[in-house]
Amino acid sequence: DKRQAQSVFIYTSDGKFIEHLTVSGQGPGEFSDIQDVAFDPYDRTIEIYTRGLKKILSYNLEGKFLQEVSIPYYFMYFEITSENT
Repeated sequence: DKRQAQSVFIYTSDGKFIEHLTVSGQGPGEFSDIQDVAFDPYDRTIEIYTRGLKKILSYNLEGKFLQEVSIPYYFMYFEITSENT
């Protein structure tokens, strides 16, 4: 829910709730202004692009923060197309 709650809700494939990511801020693992979210099927991670902070944050499927990458430009959406891209 990137518009209202500025959160990511994680569920199993059969609909069981796992975690709710809503870490507002500017520090490591924190986000604001969610522009897009993608699932990386290769690494099995959730990738959140925050436009205001120009970074992509990675979380595992249990909602644990893994890493962030700064992006020097803005874009509207992104997707995982192959391993490492």
